[in-house]
Amino acid sequence: MRPIQLQISGLQSYRELQTIEFGQLVDAGVFGIFGPTGSGKSSILDAITLSLYGKVERASGGTQAIMNQAEQTLFVSFTFELTNAAGTERYRVERQFKRGTEQSINGTITRLLHLRDNETIVLADKAGEVNQQVYHILGLSMQDFTRAVVLPQGKFAEFLTLTGKDRRQMLQRLFHLERYGDHLSAKVSSCVKETDSTIKQLAAEQQGLGDASNQALEEAQARLVEAEQEAVRSRNYLQQTEILYEEHKQVFQWQSEQASLANEVLKQQEQEQSIREKEQLLQQAEQAEKVVPYLQQFAVASKELLTGQDQLDAALHSQRTAETTYQQATLTYDHAQQELASQEGPLLLRVDQLQQALVIQQELNQVQAQIEAAQRQEGEAKSHFTALQTELAKNLETKQKAILKQAELKEQLALIETNAVARQLTQAASQEKQVIMQLKTQEQEASQNQKEKEALYKDLEQNHVQLVSKQKVLQQRLSMWQQQSQALSDSLLVQRENLTRFIPFMQANIDEQKMRWKTLERHALAASLAHGLLEGEPCPVCGATEHPLFKQPNDSRSAEAVIGHSETATTGSIEELLQHGEEILQKAKERQYAHQQLQRRMASSYQQAIEMSVFFPAQQRDATEQLNKGLYEAAVTQEEKKGSAELNMDAALQTWRALEEATGSCHSDVDHLEQDFHMIQKDCTGLEQQFVQVRTQQQTAADLLAEANRRLVAVTTTLTEQTQQWRERFIELSWDTIEQQLEQLLANERLADELRGRIEKSIPFLDGLAAKMEELQRAAMEQDRAALQLHERLQGLAQFAADKSRQLALRAPVGDVPQLMAEATATLERLRLLAQQAKHAHAAALAEQFAATQRYSAAAEAAAAATRQLAHTERALHGALEENGFASREARKQRRWRPSSAVCGRSSRPSTASAIKRCARSWRSWRRSCKAAC
Repeated sequence: MRPIQLQISGLQSYRELQTIEFGQLVDAGVFGIFGPTGSGKSSILDAITLSLYGKVERASGGTQAIMNQAEQTLFVSFTFELTNAAGTERYRVERQFKRGTEQSINGTITRLLHLRDNETIVLADKAGEVNQQVYHILGLSMQDFTRAVVLPQGKFAEFLTLTGKDRRQMLQRLFHLERYGDHLSAKVSSCVKETDSTIKQLAAEQQGLGDASNQALEEAQARLVEAEQEAVRSRNYLQQTEILYEEHKQVFQWQSEQASLANEVLKQQEQEQSIREKEQLLQQAEQAEKVVPYLQQFAVASKELLTGQDQLDAALHSQRTAETTYQQATLTYDHAQQELASQEGPLLLRVDQLQQALVIQQELNQVQAQIEAAQRQEGEAKSHFTALQTELAKNLETKQKAILKQAELKEQLALIETNAVARQLTQAASQEKQVIMQLKTQEQEASQNQKEKEALYKDLEQNHVQLVSKQKVLQQRLSMWQQQSQALSDSLLVQRENLTRFIPFMQANIDEQKMRWKTLERHALAASLAHGLLEGEPCPVCGATEHPLFKQPNDSRSAEAVIGHSETATTGSIEELLQHGEEILQKAKERQYAHQQLQRRMASSYQQAIEMSVFFPAQQRDATEQLNKGLYEAAVTQEEKKGSAELNMDAALQTWRALEEATGSCHSDVDHLEQDFHMIQKDCTGLEQQFVQVRTQQQTAADLLAEANRRLVAVTTTLTEQTQQWRERFIELSWDTIEQQLEQLLANERLADELRGRIEKSIPFLDGLAAKMEELQRAAMEQDRAALQLHERLQGLAQFAADKSRQLALRAPVGDVPQLMAEATATLERLRLLAQQAKHAHAAALAEQFAATQRYSAAAEAAAAATRQLAHTERALHGALEENGFASREARKQRRWRPSSAVCGRSSRPSTASAIKRCARSWRSWRRSCKAAC
């Protein structure tokens, strides 16, 4: 990346827009940024990081407190070029922020531009998209950028102490080696996982299939045939059973229907008598239901007649009450009118007189108030005059005392005034003495600081010695680990070579055993075929009729021996031996692959140990030599062991058991060594950081100690010179009593200033007293004149009040006028109100009397109509009862009916009542039967 231009505004110490052109600087070669502390050197690097990644490495949260306190917006723009095989591409990143809170900021504009010859292409305009595009273009994350390109203060040591994994990943991203690193590892890991999954799947399928030999297959086929035959027999039996079941089911259904019909016939016979009774009851209920409307009309008419009688009685009572109320209201109205006519005239005259007296009383009250106010003002004027005379005498006495006090102050001032030159000389001596005393304090502080810095430097030296001791211990641990690692690597290499040699020899033995097995099988087959040949019959293989090779007497025994041996080999040992050999061969290959992975892990850890040995230079050289020596010895051993003797199957099995026993604990040993190495690596990193920190602190402490020594010498020299100069300049003054002398002079000067101030204050005070005395004399004369005027006015008001009192006595000789006025007015209003209320009550009683008369007439008419309606419904009810057969003979004979007796509460005819009851019972019984049937 080649920087071209950087623009900054509002970032830390850069308030105004600043533009930095890197083009000329880059063309000149290596360049530097120099300036005092706080001038903004690191801010330039922060601006580059902020423009590319939107964050600042050294800021809390990436963006807190990076904006200038006097600004509200922050802007950065960075233009850079990238050169590759395709050419040079130029890009520009722009970011703008605005202030959120006092410490935080919010992004407003973010853009990534691709600058070409004549056009500008916007690649991204959102913060997240810009960050992704920058990572894609540069191939570096912010962490990589601050480690490899822009190293902030104090981060260089962190870059040097990166572990192998972090350094490898960063270099991988820098040089685009992902396809040789992470991608290749991921691909290999994926292939290993897929192969392992395939192997496990095949093993599971093989285990699920079970035994697949010819004998097992024939037995399974035989069982299948038997099962199919059994299935045919079972299906035939099932069909016969289903047919029999259907026949029995039909018979059972017919029997159930026959029993149900028989029960139904019995129920119908039992219900026949009940049905006849219900039919008779139904007929009676139908006749009774025809009478129900007449019964209802009769009940309604009776109820209306009773209601009419009650209303008639109530109307009669209301009419009588209204008549009584009207008579009482007439008497009350006449009495109220008479009393109002007799008392209204005198009361009106009394009210008029009292109104005149009230006006006179109000005027008299006003005059009395004026007299009281004038008397109060006269008293106040006399009091003010007396107070002014007293205050005037006090002021005269105060003035005389002030003149005497002023003379005393002037005498004291003349006695304590001092020489200004002597005071200035004493002040200068005291000030220079204070400077010298401050230098002594600084000398003590510098001496104490020098002692503290010296003690700190010694402590840091002791810490460095302790770290060196820890380094030696850690170096011994690393050496021991390397020895153990080398020994384990040698053991792994030997075991791997043994496995490498064992696998082909094991494969050769298995192949040889297979060939022997096939040869023996062919011989056994030939012997079996020859054993079955007969003289004169053709051979099934060659067709010959003569068999000379098998004519000897011993031939049959040899063939039988071959056949027996073949059967023995086929049935047992050789097949099991070959299967066991195949399993051992597969385990040996898996163990070889596992040892290869362990060797890679050990080599990686050993390489990291060599890289870590940069912390121990001698250790690194010894480790490298030891690694080269081990590799050379391993190569020699491998060459020497290539020509080993052949192994037979028994020896191969014994060798495998030895190898399996030897390689059993390799995984745990490697894991243990890796765990130990990680602990050593962690301790080494921490110790290295402590070394860097202690060295930095030692350098800082040495600088501080030198500075403290220089400061102590400078302060001591200055103190000696200042003390000598003071004694030479102020010979007449005493070093020990200079403060007391200066304090006495300053006290006298303060007292003199106070006296002069008091004298200056006394002058306007005396002038004020004189002016105040003149004002008091003028006010006393005005108060005397006002008191005389008020006395004359009081005499006139007293004469006017006496006249008004006489007029009031003529109109209201006794009592309070407002109270008398209120009583007369209340009496008159009460009489008028009573007359008005009596008039309204009389009119209301008259209206109520008329309304009660109308209500009585209406109630009488309604009672007569109800009587007529009851007689009509009674006749209709008798006719309906006779028509439907509910009336008795006596009822038919008695035709006359007196409704008045029913209205008055007398009993009705017995025959009619009994007929109505019979009809009602029939009707209710029919209703219950209908409900039960429903």
